[in-house]
Amino acid sequence: MITSNLCLFAVTTLLVVAGFSPTVRAQLLTRCALYIFLLGTLSLTLTVVNGQMASGMLLSTALAWLGVVASFFFNIRAIISFLAPLVTVILLAESLFGNWATSSLTSGGLLSSIHIMLAICGEAFAIGACGLAILYLWQRHVLKNKLLQWLGLEIPALDRIGSYLGYSLWLGFIFLTIGLLTGALYSRWQSRPLDGELQLKIVWALAVWIWYLVILVRKNVFNGSARTIARMSLGGFVLLAVSFFGLLFFRPSVGI
Repeated sequence: MITSNLCLFAVTTLLVVAGFSPTVRAQLLTRCALYIFLLGTLSLTLTVVNGQMASGMLLSTALAWLGVVASFFFNIRAIISFLAPLVTVILLAESLFGNWATSSLTSGGLLSSIHIMLAICGEAFAIGACGLAILYLWQRHVLKNKLLQWLGLEIPALDRIGSYLGYSLWLGFIFLTIGLLTGALYSRWQSRPLDGELQLKIVWALAVWIWYLVILVRKNVFNGSARTIARMSLGGFVLLAVSFFGLLFFRPSVGI
């Protein structure tokens, strides 16, 4: 069933790319992409409910629902132009490498399941913040250079995007923090020595957490500009990508 989910999000990506121009036809393609994205999200959710609970599938599902909520409830429809390709890449990796994300809600007990879900929610909101950062920088570029042909696209006002970016950063940081704490509790509960791959996961998790702490301190203590915060959010996404995909190539059995 992962193949059908992959196809839906791949089609969404193609429609988004085809519709990335300020024309009436492009708006129609974008709306079609939005509803196919919703269909893919529902299909992906059913796949997870039916037992495909590897971390890659769970993260894809969380990102897909984040895109649905942002599009239908906050009118940030342009964010699927970032999330659809990303979900496609994650599902493609899952399809090519098999069950490479071994962390699952069905293994490790209740505390492990809570830790995985919190970590996934934190990563989803952090990745969502990256998508909002891209929209913010793009909108700023459009306004600064007076590219009037792009102003008709379905993108919220600059201040709204900046506000949503702040909320997403806070939610991501809170979930990541609680995820790290529950992970520490789970490790102490198991009372097992840390192997090499688990140590690497912890180092990257701490690096991601520290980076988002720096972003929030820069924003709230030193009154960093929205442009600076957006750029730092892009750096946070790079750390997340390395921690998720980089560990895959370090050892195929590594998950979140």
